[in-house]
Amino acid sequence: MFSASHVRNTLAAAAVTVMLVAAQKSTCPANCARAAVYGDGTVVCGTCVEGYTQDAYYSKCVKLPEGCATLDDSGTGCAECQAHYALGEDKACHRCSGDCECDATDLNKCKTCPSNEGITSDGRTCAACVDSHCVDCLESNEQCVMCGTGYVAVDGKCEPCSDGCLICIGSVSKCEYCNDGYYAKDDKCVACPEGCSECEAGEDGQVKCSDPASRSATPASEETISHTESTTCTTPKCSECVSDGQTEVCTTCEDGFFAHPALGCDREEVSCTSGSATLLSLSSVMSLVAAVLAAMKSVAL
Repeated sequence: MFSASHVRNTLAAAAVTVMLVAAQKSTCPANCARAAVYGDGTVVCGTCVEGYTQDAYYSKCVKLPEGCATLDDSGTGCAECQAHYALGEDKACHRCSGDCECDATDLNKCKTCPSNEGITSDGRTCAACVDSHCVDCLESNEQCVMCGTGYVAVDGKCEPCSDGCLICIGSVSKCEYCNDGYYAKDDKCVACPEGCSECEAGEDGQVKCSDPASRSATPASEETISHTESTTCTTPKCSECVSDGQTEVCTTCEDGFFAHPALGCDREEVSCTSGSATLLSLSSVMSLVAAVLAAMKSVAL
């Protein structure tokens, strides 16, 4: 028959052993940015560092191949590529030509280009807009859709606005704003009288010089649109979520809990400072200590 002191010592040693085992289990996975610790000390990575992603079982962070955004179900091939990459039959992501945003599955088919560039005639890459006054040629670098100040796109080319016109819309003869020294009349710009830097036509048709300092621009109309979206989250410990009416996804958990796409908000949140950092859940330790104290008390009684 064991004495009470012997049992107490045995329980204390067992508690230390259990906590050490829990600490060993609570090692932050390599390349994990944020992880969650369960009550038994098990650690599950929620977010990997840049360039890594979770495997299919959320057990570790694996390095993404170049240009790869997400892995397929096998965990070895790419399912989606990053911008400026196309997915090949080999399940790898290949770089598009130049600055081209190519088709997701066709490396040689350019879809969009940066500003001031358009798709070349062969559809494979991007090149500067042919017209020097063009600021946006979108689908083709030979067809301009938007021109710089003083020009307007007509049949894919930039044509100069009529005399005195700063901005014309749709046609070279339809002026929206005039240059200084001109006033608007019937969609055209007419020169101010000699010696007048700015002028305007009155209701009586008489043209008068105007003082720029005495005029202030007022927008024709302003519309303020506000949109507030409020959702009552049903996920436990979830403070912010999005829902389409049928499926709810938690985006932010309450303090001390971690939002996970598959597991919800039922875990403590911890920061991983390095891949080899050892983590131990405070609640795990407290639970173990409480259990040991209870056992020791019962033995003493």
